[in-house]
Amino acid sequence: GAGIDWGHPNPTSPKVHPLLRPGGALDSDEYYVIAPDTIGAGKSSRPSDGLRMKFPHYNLEDIVKAERLLTEHLGAKHVIAVLGASMGGRQTWQWGVQYPEFMDALVPMISSPFPNAGRRGLIDYIPEQIIRTDPEWKGGNYEKNPDSARIADLTYSIFLRTPTWYQQQLPTRADAEKLVQGGSGQHTAPDANDFIYMMELNDEFDAWSQLDRIGCPVLMINMVSDNMVPIELRDAEKTAARLKNATYLEIKEEAEYGHGALGRTANIWGPKLRNWLREVESHKAPQAKQ
Repeated sequence: GAGIDWGHPNPTSPKVHPLLRPGGALDSDEYYVIAPDTIGAGKSSRPSDGLRMKFPHYNLEDIVKAERLLTEHLGAKHVIAVLGASMGGRQTWQWGVQYPEFMDALVPMISSPFPNAGRRGLIDYIPEQIIRTDPEWKGGNYEKNPDSARIADLTYSIFLRTPTWYQQQLPTRADAEKLVQGGSGQHTAPDANDFIYMMELNDEFDAWSQLDRIGCPVLMINMVSDNMVPIELRDAEKTAARLKNATYLEIKEEAEYGHGALGRTANIWGPKLRNWLREVESHKAPQAKQ
């Protein structure tokens, strides 16, 4: 088949493998799939490698440029589709406005092309400030990773699930306190500097103002109860109205998992994605029917 691992599979692979199989949405008998670790994620370079806050600052435009250099190295001059979820979804939007001729289609999932403003902006900014205002952070030159990194990441993570999910997982105040205090062992801390860089990379993102650069078909997939991409803002509908060829799927199943419902509903949206990609390849006007 077409599916080949070069070197050791990276941490991105488990997120892709449920779709990357014979007969899957990303059929490994039909497609070559490039699934890199982005800057600051997985095994890629990051502040905690040694430079700390002297590590060059980067944004989504830089990440996409690095990924484009990777595709050049691999000899891929054009691809059928660019797709990703969450921050990877924003990368997908950035790909569309930065290299609009590189792909036949875009599949941004649980993401929005809008700038990081409103409550979504606060979700990134407040946890970052929890670390920056911690004396133990020491401007990034700490001897021991400050506990504020764990609290900041936990604060951010609250929005990844729904109130229903948290009520089921933390039915008492004692359960909630145990999680926050670290006694449950359920939440490990990221490196503080890595976390700050990850929060800041979205600051300059704005694919919305450049949507007219996208000419290829776009399939947007969002979750009905996602606090990170709340459907009440109608971002998908506003975006579809500006695109030349857009299809929108809104998944209602596994709603209590919020942002995380995407991974639990691949059996629902995966076949729709597969059919949509086949239509793109056959140059039909793609429609992923509900």
